Order: sequence, then structure tokens, then C-alpha cells
Amino acid sequence: MKNLKLIIALLFAIGLVACSSGQKKNAQGDVAVMDISVDEEAFEKQEEYKEAAAESQFVLERVHFAYDSYSLTEEARNVLARNANVIKLKKDTAVVKVYIAGHCDNRGTISYNIALGQKRATEVKNYYLDLGLKMPEMELISYGEEMPICSKNTESCWFTNRRVETKLSLR
Repeated sequence: MKNLKLIIALLFAIGLVACSSGQKKNAQGDVAVMDISVDEEAFEKQEEYKEAAAESQFVLERVHFAYDSYSLTEEARNVLARNANVIKLKKDTAVVKVYIAGHCDNRGTISYNIALGQKRATEVKNYYLDLGLKMPEMELISYGEEMPICSKNTESCWFTNRRVETKLSLR
């Protein structure tokens, strides 16, 4: 556990240096510039999220994102509206905390993908709030590219990995 925390702290320090340039290579190797900063607090809570997510008994529908984007599609908004309805139904009796986890495909630096995953999770949280979901315990985390669902280097696989997952910690 201490080694894992040390590795995470080291990755975070490297990420701060790398993220300051705002550079990312696309599939053709060209450098694209996008200013995304790392949310230090969310990064530090990664271990807490993993433990709570493992205990969660309820996982909602995933939403997916276009390459290098954190904008919600109409389809994603519809999924989040369904998720919000489920959370509202369970909120009074069962939900203790809502965890929102951002994920990326493997086509960026570690620090860039952590930051992009955080932006995706933030967009989802903001949309839940726009839908009237008021949860006192709504926590964001970014895994970047570290928890892929699919490991092939294909567009369909990359799309599967560019996602946000909403998990509920229940009583």
C-alpha cells in the first residue's frame, strides 16, 4: 500500500511537469495544444475511490466521449438523465455517496489523460446538478488511461475506454 501511494505521488509529480506544457500527440504524431490542469485533490482520492467502488453494490450506465473531448453528446445526456432518475429514487433510502469516475483511451500522456478524465467527470457532475440532483456526497475521480475495458488499439476499443462511470455506495 505504501509503495502504491509512493508510485501515485511520483506519477502526480511527473504529471505536473508534463501537464504544464499542455501538449498532447494525436494518432498521427502531431502535437495538439489543449490547456487542461490536474485536479490535485481528486487525484489524491484515487485510493479512497477504489476502496469505495469495490464496496459499491450499484453501477449505473456509462457515458462515452469523442476523442480528446469532454463534451456530452445528446446520447450521453439521455443516459445521465436515466441515471439521475435512478439516483433520485434510491437517494432517500439507500445511497450514501455517488462516485463519478473519468476514464480515457491510451493515446495521450499519463498526466494529460488524468486531467482529461477529471474534466469528463466534472462535466457529468455538472449535468447531474443541472438535472436537479442534489447529493451531499458526490465525489469525482480520474483514472486517465489506467483502467481500460478494452486493450486493443482500434477506434471501437478506444471509444469504449473514453467513458465516465457513475457508482453508488449504498447502505
